[in-house]
Amino acid sequence: MITTFADGPDMGVPESERGGTMHAALSIGRGVLMGSDMPSNFGPPPVVGNNFSLSYATQSREETDELFARMSQGGAVTMQPQDMFWGAYFGSCTDKFGINWQFNYELPQE
Repeated sequence: MITTFADGPDMGVPESERGGTMHAALSIGRGVLMGSDMPSNFGPPPVVGNNFSLSYATQSREETDELFARMSQGGAVTMQPQDMFWGAYFGSCTDKFGINWQFNYELPQE
């Protein structure tokens, strides 16, 4: 699955970058490899160390909150965990070593 920034809600992404990948997912065995482009308005220019994010699929809101708190301690919060338009509880942060993390809990379908 690939979703562009043009497919999502307005996040202030410059028009010239709206064709970039907001979310890509590739199933590999029982795991999922995920990635995205980094629009210029989302932070400082990418350099080695901040040019990727590790994404972890959690099993509950509580696990998301716990891991998020632990990984952001001594680092920086990018986005507090919150309900997102794609049907997940999601948050992102940078740990004390400068590595970007994303936590995604797929909300149960109602």
